Amino acid sequence: MPDIYQAPAMILIALLVPAFAHLYRRNRDTRNLLWFLAFGLVLLRMCLMYFTGSWRFPVMDMGWIAAACEAIAIVSSGLFLASLSPLSFRAGGMRVLYVIPYMIPLVLYVLLVQGLYRGQAPHGVMYWLLPALGAISIGVGLAWGLAKGTLPTWIGVLACVFERLRAAGKNVQETENIVFEGAEAAVARINIDSPLSAEELTSLSASNADILEATLIAL
Repeated sequence: MPDIYQAPAMILIALLVPAFAHLYRRNRDTRNLLWFLAFGLVLLRMCLMYFTGSWRFPVMDMGWIAAACEAIAIVSSGLFLASLSPLSFRAGGMRVLYVIPYMIPLVLYVLLVQGLYRGQAPHGVMYWLLPALGAISIGVGLAWGLAKGTLPTWIGVLACVFERLRAAGKNVQETENIVFEGAEAAVARINIDSPLSAEELTSLSASNADILEATLIAL
């Protein structure tokens, strides 16, 4: 009988899946879609491991079950990573997320190593294919990392704002961010313990060229 201590985490993730499905249906943005797919795959992996008793390792003895679980883990973690940087490139007439060619070689690798060869070293052409798959994934990852806007601009701007507030001796009590489609811009509402002076507000606005406007509202 599988250990029941995993059940609360499964229930929590099962509740997150329809929540992100609703957010995606309402907003139709890439980030919510990636979160929905990622949490769905996490739930699938947990159910697969829970009901097959695969919580008990060694994994290498599990064959295709272990391979499927590891492949799902790679895809779900890749989707979470892509939600932070949903960049894409053009292939023909299509836009392809970098995470897709990044994940495919890793998934093939784990299916071959754990499913087909069950942890045993391959021979012949396959001996060279496995490191080639890793090299492809590394190459795509480097291209992804060098692509413009890997770190959304609004994250750096928000860090700059927090630094200016700290320098002014202000404590942040609450913050809310509304990120626009594409993660290139955002509106931030920041509650602080005391108001900024006119000079401090002007200094904050001028501290980063990507700050479009800073407004002080008394509550």
